[in-house]
Amino acid sequence: MALSSDLFCQVKKYDALIGEYTADSFSYKNISNHVLGQHGIELIVERKESHLFPGVLGIICIGTQIIFTFLNITNDHYEEILDDAVDRKHKASIMYTRPYDFMDEADRNELLEPFFWLGCIQTDRYSVYGPSQVFTVK
Repeated sequence: MALSSDLFCQVKKYDALIGEYTADSFSYKNISNHVLGQHGIELIVERKESHLFPGVLGIICIGTQIIFTFLNITNDHYEEILDDAVDRKHKASIMYTRPYDFMDEADRNELLEPFFWLGCIQTDRYSVYGPSQVFTVK
C-alpha cells in the first residue's frame, strides 16, 4: 500500500546531519538549513491533505535515520503565506524527534508503535482504536 497524504522527505545528501549528537542532545540545529527549509515548505504544501489537519505530520529520512516532524500552523498564518502577505504577527512551529536509526534494534523497536498508529490513521481505522495520544513529545 502506498502512503498518501502523509509527508515523507527523503534526503539524498549524506551531509544533511551536522555535528556530533546523542539521542539526548539532538536538536534541529543538527539538521542542515537546506533540509529544514525544504521540509518546512513541503509540510506547508501538504497541509490541506493532512490526516491531522490543521497540523501536518512529516518524516525526514536521511540514510538510515528517521526523524518525525510536526508542523503547527494557524489558518490565518497559512492564508497569509498563500497570499504572500506574511506580517510576522503569526508564528508557526515545527517539532522534531531525535533521529531513529532503523538499523539499530532498540530504535527499530521504538518505531513499531508510531508506524502502527500511522497506518491506523492513514487507513481511517484510528477511530476504531480510540483517540489516545499517538506520539509523545518530550
